[in-house]
Amino acid sequence: MTTTLDVRGLTVRYESAGVAPVVAVDDVSFSIAKGEFVGLVGESGSGKSTLGFAITRLLRPPARITSGTILFNGRDVSTIQGEELRRMRHGGFAMVLQSGMNALNPVRTVANHFYDVIRAHENVSRDETVRRATELLGKVHLDADVLDRYPHELSGGMRQRVVIAIALALQPELMVFDTSPKSSVVV
Repeated sequence: MTTTLDVRGLTVRYESAGVAPVVAVDDVSFSIAKGEFVGLVGESGSGKSTLGFAITRLLRPPARITSGTILFNGRDVSTIQGEELRRMRHGGFAMVLQSGMNALNPVRTVANHFYDVIRAHENVSRDETVRRATELLGKVHLDADVLDRYPHELSGGMRQRVVIAIALALQPELMVFDTSPKSSVVV
């Protein structure tokens, strides 16, 4: 099988002035082949979310990668920045966050979330966006009427499925799910 993700010697630290650095991910190495599903289990605070954020390049200060490589389809994405990184997300990799409510803007409809994500990567009409969003919502067992609703009008499970559908909109080759045992999602 072809390797999609190859992580070698990845270390992530949280660093703040005047405070000793905290190593959240320490020398982690693993590979994921195309079509493979991998689960990572560990105690709360063991670095699972930090690892997911590092792989998908969503880490924010004070967290930073201090060593290692993240090869996605043979390309080291640990150093890619800006527009190049944004382009890699389309057909590349996506992350589904633990809480659907935190990932969705409460004053925007579900349709607007789809529109923003798709339009950031493709020049498509609003009608085409609605068509694709409806299809994607169907894949996660939600009706098209969800498009006109706001996040607070949806159950937690529905919000999580909306976030998955939005992540699927960019046709990622690799999806990282950051879920807690209490909020499992089955699609």
